[in-house]
Amino acid sequence: TNVKTTNAGEYRVRVSNVAGSTISEPARLTVKPLPADVAAISLQAPTNLVAGQPVTVTWVVTNSGVSDAVPPWQETLLLSTDDSAVTSVPLHIFSATATLAVNTIATRNATLILPTNLSGKYWLAMRVDSGDQIDEGAGEANNLMVANPPVFITSADLETPLLTATDAGISGRSVEVSWV
Repeated sequence: TNVKTTNAGEYRVRVSNVAGSTISEPARLTVKPLPADVAAISLQAPTNLVAGQPVTVTWVVTNSGVSDAVPPWQETLLLSTDDSAVTSVPLHIFSATATLAVNTIATRNATLILPTNLSGKYWLAMRVDSGDQIDEGAGEANNLMVANPPVFITSADLETPLLTATDAGISGRSVEVSWV
């Protein structure tokens, strides 16, 4: 019950009685370390976004396990059409390169360009250890966090209200065009 990873190794058993003693064949004891448990605890972005424009997203990851989370692992920022993130598309993948000690946090941020074909209400989500590279034991269930409230994405308004040309166009010649 109190076995530590330093107790791993090769062992033999010696049995003795009045008739003598004997030693068993070697047996190897393997001790699997207790798992890390990484999870996103915060996910923030502006609530009103414009498709095709940059947005900075910030998230905080913690390790509430009993062992350090040793890289590599991935954290994937997702965009979903619902608050369960069942139907989602990846927007950004962050590759962790530093160990996350027990009961510590790491703040991350990424600036990304939203796809241009979006409009409407969406939810941002973060899946920590998205490549299942960390053995978290029973801690795998908390790897997905969906941000609340949702974000609202609008398309850029590319309509030109006033378009003027200085002259009638003639094939092979330049025409000066301006817009407001």
